[in-house]
Amino acid sequence: VANAYNDGFVTIAAETGQTPVFSSLVVEGAAKWIFQGITVQNSNAKTLASALVLINGLSWEGPTTDIIVQNNNIMVDSTAAVAGWTLADWTTRAAGTALATRGVCTTIQNNYIHNVRAGVTIYLANQATVHGNVINNFTDDGIDINGSDVTVTRNTITNHHWTADGLHPDCIQGQSLAASLGTAYTAVNKNILIDSNVCIRHTDSTLPDTAGDYLQGITVFDGHWQNWTATNNVIVTNAWEGMAVFGVDGAKIVNNTVLGTDPAIATWIHAAPMKAYEGNDLPVANVIRNNIAMRYTNDGPQKTAVSGVTLDHNIIATVPGQLYKVETTKNTDVGPGTEYPDVVAKPLQKLVVTFLPTAVQFDLHLASASAAIGAGSITLAPARDLDNAIRVAPVNNGAYGRAP
Repeated sequence: VANAYNDGFVTIAAETGQTPVFSSLVVEGAAKWIFQGITVQNSNAKTLASALVLINGLSWEGPTTDIIVQNNNIMVDSTAAVAGWTLADWTTRAAGTALATRGVCTTIQNNYIHNVRAGVTIYLANQATVHGNVINNFTDDGIDINGSDVTVTRNTITNHHWTADGLHPDCIQGQSLAASLGTAYTAVNKNILIDSNVCIRHTDSTLPDTAGDYLQGITVFDGHWQNWTATNNVIVTNAWEGMAVFGVDGAKIVNNTVLGTDPAIATWIHAAPMKAYEGNDLPVANVIRNNIAMRYTNDGPQKTAVSGVTLDHNIIATVPGQLYKVETTKNTDVGPGTEYPDVVAKPLQKLVVTFLPTAVQFDLHLASASAAIGAGSITLAPARDLDNAIRVAPVNNGAYGRAP
């Protein structure tokens, strides 16, 4: 769809009982289009110049605005077809991104995105909404963000496949344009809301737990960012960086549940300065509050604590035989039963209903007698929890505001 600007929305949708299949979808130089109920499938996705679905506002066709992509099925190939894929197949045959937007005012909602390299990429795109999508069976990043006024809510990202290609995959990542070049990117991305997403590295018990296969959670490592808010998210993975923000101005990390499945790694919530090539700027007005995680750290490049981070009303979830600690302004180690200002260590199995990594069973609602019940602060707590229930004082820690 090119050079096609509408005064009102025009919908391209599947007829009742029909399943149209596109090999790709490109929208550029266009406005006010809705695409829904379509299957986009291409087993030769690696031959595409860009994504399976591309919303392009940076072409010679002109700007692209007000595009809605909803209730579609987007994949490289079917689940049956990829069942026998090897590691090499996931590296080459799943190449490409499922959906990329370079437009303004894009809504990407309630799509099933699966069997792909990367899920959704927001590339120099402002006023984007990514809501209610399922991203399942992927090898790189679930959702990448490079833009301002972006909302990422109620997406489910599961079943990462390792490819040994040297990438560091993330569930959701704020990624600056120049990060891959090792040069500073001076533009500032502002007003990012990441709320009520669920990222679980493996929900399929048949996936191998290969050495070196790590998936990071919600991160921003590069670039300049202001007003980055992460609330009500669940992260279950096997990497150190469960949630990390580097050099962000105004990061709020509140009421998240961030847990690790690898006994050798204490999956953390981490606030740090920018990277060296961007100036090592310190975080500004960061708040880490009301979370449940296995570790908290605000250390800098020399492993010393940095200013600009308020860390309070958090709980460390502990598992027997694993090291857990919190690094705060005094760089103090905290073990079970020890308190540092408003950071309390409690046994994980008594905090939540079910956490069984070997069985791939996770119910992270609070247990009936959980120490997280009523342990949080109402200040900056989101109005609703991951179940969409109204959160009231006394506020619980974690993504779920109430016990079952």
